[in-house]
Amino acid sequence: MRHLLDFIIESNAIERIYDLDRAAAEVPVYARFLAVRPVTIAVLCDLTFRIQPTLYNGGLNHLRDRLGRDVIVGMHVPPKGGPGIHDKLTALLRAISYGDVTPFEAHVQYENLHPFLDGNGRGGRALWLWMMQHRERAGNGFLHQWYYDSLDATRNKRDDR
Repeated sequence: MRHLLDFIIESNAIERIYDLDRAAAEVPVYARFLAVRPVTIAVLCDLTFRIQPTLYNGGLNHLRDRLGRDVIVGMHVPPKGGPGIHDKLTALLRAISYGDVTPFEAHVQYENLHPFLDGNGRGGRALWLWMMQHRERAGNGFLHQWYYDSLDATRNKRDDR
């Protein structure tokens, strides 16, 4: 459980959330998520609601699957909200389930899609951890592993030329 708490602390810090009591309270939420197989949209909805409950007014659907549910994240403009979000997230989860994408690739696709109104960063990192654990590669922290995966992805692109 210490490994999971460390992951949550690191993931929350990326979002500038430094509340250690909150991180400790999220351990069972993440543990429940990591035990699920396969990950579905409903499971992701539940996770993001539990880690970002203040936005969602009693658990209302916060998937960006309706027109007008558009977001801008810094300089990134994800696809417009609407049914396509559900379809793209379904396709991504299917690719994850079949092992057609690496944890790195899945995380990049998830974050670019930005399927929820909020909680995407921590939800995306939880999905990454789920994939790492199911591939028995969860030894490094998120940022540590991301660093090496980023280098590998860049090198692979360069080698493909």
